[in-house]
Amino acid sequence: MWNIPKLQKFVSTLPEPRRIHISSRRFKFCVLGGTFDHMHIGHKTLINTALIFSEKILVCITSDDYVRTLRKIAEDRIEPYEIRKKHVVKFVEDLEALNRIHICTLEDPYSPAITSNFAENLDTIAVSEDPEVLARTFKLNKLRERHGLQPLTILRIPLLRDPYGKVISSTRYRLNDYFPPPRPPKLKLSRNIIDEVRRPKGETINSPQELPDPESFRKKGIVVIGDVAFQNLSKYNYPISVAIVDFRVRRKQINYTILYTADFESRLLDAPPIIPVLNAPGVISTQSWFVVLLAYVQRKPSIIGVYGEEDLLGFPATLLAPNGSLVIYGDPFRNKLVYFVADPDHKERALELLSQMEKIS
Repeated sequence: MWNIPKLQKFVSTLPEPRRIHISSRRFKFCVLGGTFDHMHIGHKTLINTALIFSEKILVCITSDDYVRTLRKIAEDRIEPYEIRKKHVVKFVEDLEALNRIHICTLEDPYSPAITSNFAENLDTIAVSEDPEVLARTFKLNKLRERHGLQPLTILRIPLLRDPYGKVISSTRYRLNDYFPPPRPPKLKLSRNIIDEVRRPKGETINSPQELPDPESFRKKGIVVIGDVAFQNLSKYNYPISVAIVDFRVRRKQINYTILYTADFESRLLDAPPIIPVLNAPGVISTQSWFVVLLAYVQRKPSIIGVYGEEDLLGFPATLLAPNGSLVIYGDPFRNKLVYFVADPDHKERALELLSQMEKIS
């Protein structure tokens, strides 16, 4: 159905589960920079992760003149500054976060964080795990100290990889070498199956302490769906491979920071990528299938940050999960946790319900 078997072939195992740490602490003002050419899901994940971590962000976009000095591959195909800026603004607008960003033009790697009007208020910088980028960031902090400014806390975020294991990059887009997003139809929940969708799909429990031994799923992986369920697992140090959350509880916005390690006082913090997806309530968007697939093929645990509602994403989560992986979700109607091991029977039932949903363009 809808090329789902083709997508399933990319996922034989999930990222190895590890403990993820959650804190209510957020930063005040985070800076990040880039060319943002042919804006792709890697760019969007960097910006989105910074938005989750920080109250405001400063997005610095390289100028056309600066780009020419960088000697990038296929530089003649790099989009003009105004187009790159337009794409950044459109993405943040889709997240309804325009009031939380400032955009500046980047003429060199350091000035915005040292001499701009924003420099004194910055407390954080979001970067990829690229060693050259990290080395440049350490140099930036030394320059800030020389100018009497506090060093920035560094949020190091893994580079995203496509289902073939290749790093997603603008260079690949310029060379027309990229994984095309799958195009399953957008589906809308039908009224006649609401009760069946809400019925628990596995064992119901009261606490993560009642979950199976996570060591049994180290090779296949663990998926958790829902903010309350994710926070409960974090509280009990239960490891995960992928979390699907919308940063809402009972439709109220909540804010929290997510890290691989619990050392929030460190100047270098390793954070999971928070991959954004737009998914309206009562719907499974086309984009959701791609983002779930993407999260499943990363080398480290990742978070899917849903803008809209994550309730129905248990369907792609189940159908794309490798057989033998553990799926956990929160049941808000019974105030319970539900878990099951993904297998052909669960996938067949999920497909049967999907077939009764309304296809929308």
